Amino acid sequence: MSSGGGFVPKWVNLSEASTMLGMDRRQILKLGREGVLRVCQPSRQYRVSTDSIEHLDERLTEVRSTTRIHRRRRS
Repeated sequence: MSSGGGFVPKWVNLSEASTMLGMDRRQILKLGREGVLRVCQPSRQYRVSTDSIEHLDERLTEVRSTTRIHRRRRS
């Protein structure tokens, strides 16, 4: 058992994710649709993965770099 910190859930509801990220709920859902955040809706309530929140900066960089590559290929 660890002696530090409190329990961190694997999934949080949309309002908690909004508070953690300082973002609007609609923006979080948009990031979920784009595959940046892991979002699910198991029982009429959206849930956001805390792992994806913790690694949001890395995922945004990944998504932006692949988007640039696809845009260059289309030109």
